[in-house]
Amino acid sequence: MKIYEQAGGMFWLFFAALVMAESMRLGLGTPANPGAGFVTFVSALCLGFLSLVHIVRTTFQGVEATDDEVGPLAAVPRVLPSFIALVLYALVLPLLGYGLSTFALMFVLFWLVQPKRYVLITLLAFVSTALTQLIFQFLLKSQFPVGPWGF
Repeated sequence: MKIYEQAGGMFWLFFAALVMAESMRLGLGTPANPGAGFVTFVSALCLGFLSLVHIVRTTFQGVEATDDEVGPLAAVPRVLPSFIALVLYALVLPLLGYGLSTFALMFVLFWLVQPKRYVLITLLAFVSTALTQLIFQFLLKSQFPVGPWGF
């Protein structure tokens, strides 16, 4: 299974190189006056670095549990509901607004990670929604969809 992890790392490294090349073609600009490709270049640079770390770590790592021992469909019970929650989030965001939609999404995602602590899940969903709304809407002046209740 180590070869699959290395191949995955190589894929993301190659993808990062392609994005960096295209970002450079668009123009990077400077940090004070960024060009059209600046953000994507920095993001691809981070992805490339993390890919290299993954490749090196996988290459020199000891043998751990393989996918055959865990089972090939072990992640499906969490991945499929997460995907469905994200699709539903995209559909209801214009209808219910950012606050309520994001709170519901975060509640579901936190519940998929630790389904037993509802008070903690509710608190984490509220705090993460409030922080993102504070940062993006109030500090960065981004516009979010407003629901029927005005938030």
